[in-house]
Formats: sequence, C-alpha cells, structure tokens
Amino acid sequence: MIYASSKDRFKRELDGIQIELQATDPTEMGLDVIRSRSGSV
Repeated sequence: MIYASSKDRFKRELDGIQIELQATDPTEMGLDVIRSRSGSV
C-alpha cells in the first residue's frame, strides 16, 4: 500500500506526464509500443 500511494504522489508531481506504461520485459518498452499506447503516430 505504501508503494501505491507513493507512486501516485510522485506521478502528480510530474507535470506533462499523461501516460503510464508498465512493462514486464524489454520488448514492451520499444518506441513503437510507447507510440501505439500513447496514440501518437
């Protein structure tokens, strides 16, 4: 529970961050994956 509340507070402090990406392996962190999840082209 401490992690969740700390993470939420940290995210609120970051101006301009609109997307949260959770990755379990490096293939989920590629630029193409990030773009597809963000709605960017």
